Amino acid sequence: MNESIREYLMERRIQRINFVSKWKLDCGPNIMDIVNENCATGCKWKIKWNGAEEFQVYYGRTQHCVHIGDKTCSCGAWQLSGIPCCHTTAAIKSRAKDPFEYLDKCYSKEKFIAAYTHPIKVVGSEEFWPNSGRGKLSPPLPKPMPGSYHLPVTGGKT
Repeated sequence: MNESIREYLMERRIQRINFVSKWKLDCGPNIMDIVNENCATGCKWKIKWNGAEEFQVYYGRTQHCVHIGDKTCSCGAWQLSGIPCCHTTAAIKSRAKDPFEYLDKCYSKEKFIAAYTHPIKVVGSEEFWPNSGRGKLSPPLPKPMPGSYHLPVTGGKT
């Protein structure tokens, strides 16, 4: 089973490298979809800019504070995921900037490729494995589960 897992991971690594090579932007398609959805949702929010990097974003009675320089929003979603939330995208777009520039660097193409740079080592068949001299491994003895009732084992008479 371990051998099949190792082979699967070798194939998966190559698939992921091929996948990232097709990216048109510096982030993946799933992240692009999330940012675009947040931009569409952010259209309903009204913006008040303080002249620096802070914005008051509101809709009806709901209000959020966005600080673009610190990459924070009072809803907490931007800090948690690293992806600009709908409040943040509304604030960014109000200044005619690109929300994709405010993505966390962990979503970059470079970081994605770095995660798959280390190849998985190939291994010969079992006949070439060194013998440890310890014999065959046995499975662990079963343990009674908490709360279960077990009768003591006797010599056949009850």
